[in-house]
Amino acid sequence: MPKIITFTVTNNSTFINETLDKEVRDALKKKLGFMPEGAAFAVANSKFGNSDWDGHKSVMCLGKRWCKCAIKKDGVHFPTGLIHIAREFLEKKGYVVKYVDNRIKIKINENLKYEHIIELRPYQRVAVDKAKKMQRGILKMATGAGKTASSAALIVELNAYPFIFYVPSLDLLNQTKEEFERFIKFNGEDAKIGMVGGGECDIQDITVMTQQTAMRALGKGFVKSDEDSKKEKDSENVKNKYNDIKNLIMSAKGMIADEVQFWAAESCQMISDSAENCFYKYGCSGTPYRDLGDDILIEACFGRVIEDINASKLINLDFLVRPDIYMVPVKNKYGTLKSHTYQEVYKEAIVENNLRNGYISKITQSMVQQDKMTLILVRQINHGKILEELIPGSCFISGTSSKKKRKDHIQAMKNHEAPVTISTSIFDQGVDVKPLQVLIQAGSGKSPTRALQRIGRIIRPYEYPDGTKKTEAIAIDFMDHCRYMLGHSKKRLKIYQTEPEFNIETLKI
Repeated sequence: MPKIITFTVTNNSTFINETLDKEVRDALKKKLGFMPEGAAFAVANSKFGNSDWDGHKSVMCLGKRWCKCAIKKDGVHFPTGLIHIAREFLEKKGYVVKYVDNRIKIKINENLKYEHIIELRPYQRVAVDKAKKMQRGILKMATGAGKTASSAALIVELNAYPFIFYVPSLDLLNQTKEEFERFIKFNGEDAKIGMVGGGECDIQDITVMTQQTAMRALGKGFVKSDEDSKKEKDSENVKNKYNDIKNLIMSAKGMIADEVQFWAAESCQMISDSAENCFYKYGCSGTPYRDLGDDILIEACFGRVIEDINASKLINLDFLVRPDIYMVPVKNKYGTLKSHTYQEVYKEAIVENNLRNGYISKITQSMVQQDKMTLILVRQINHGKILEELIPGSCFISGTSSKKKRKDHIQAMKNHEAPVTISTSIFDQGVDVKPLQVLIQAGSGKSPTRALQRIGRIIRPYEYPDGTKKTEAIAIDFMDHCRYMLGHSKKRLKIYQTEPEFNIETLKI
């Protein structure tokens, strides 16, 4: 006779009522976990040979004493976003899984009549309908698929308020608020969309909020998401309203997280776990996964991927421009000595490599002569400054640039008035500049998912003032033949090859 296991499901956590056999419990705990970067090396070289730790870190908790959640809980439990993994595992072990649904149900306020004025594309309509049915999940939507428009429609059709749309940067905060106010109406007028972050705290039925301000309101410090993250300072007005922001996070009926690949961070996990009244939970990104093997933490917040709209599909539907990606071989003698550290090799082979920087300058000036607006992405401030001095008419912006300079320059790009922009990773997170035609991946980098995401900066369709349409998108990357960098280059090439509609060639200079 099969054993019965009951899952008691809440908005954030699912509890296992019955006692599992130790062997099954330990195997499930491992299944609901991951091996952090470097853990295998640490275990293999541990001084503690009798240690039972195998390098895995689990999100399954065995009781309040061992609970790792932001809000401590009794009993054996795991994040509700992973319920599909736990169910499938136990069913394979011969268990019958039953459910007790203790989620906080939504009470619809019929007096709030928001509407969206967006005519959704067919694939967007499918994605929104799936999300409504599933109640949580990740929408994998390539850059240009219309994540913001789809999110606006989803929020309005769910009619569950308050609703929070989380963003990772100030640029996206302002951009999303403006787009929501264009897409959403209330009683026939432009809807008032709230904004929390960037020194402002205006809470409405629908509020766009930065992750940084959210985590500080919950009492968690700032955690850098990448090498260019800039600490966002809250004004005294915002600090005085931390309690109101915390109450909003905990009372929200629904949430959507943009650029969801950042939600493996401990601070974002805290936001998710604190959203105890959140019945609807969604994540959006063109690359909703990471390079560190801890993707399960993203699923823990939102559940599995429920719709996958990749760039190739959108190219075939004529919603994106097919890119030509050129890999430029750079052969040098940097990093041949084993004593050279990664930082030393990166400085010599990438940042201060005169030959490589000369290639970048030559390619850029050729593109400018063809009137092709170019974006050059770097990882380090010093590299951006070197290229700015080397390339005539270029402008370097980064996370350290003032908010006004960044906003004014992005507008200049949209107006086709900035021929060459050099930038750090602030352009990774959804900044929409459709006239861009050329992307130069000058910073190399070990993240293939980020490289793929950056291609999205140039493949959005665009109609120029004279009525002609953008038909060409060019991406330049480098095959750096030196220690560390060659492996990273091969990983980037491999992920480009996952998109069948990307044309990839070698360009020798």
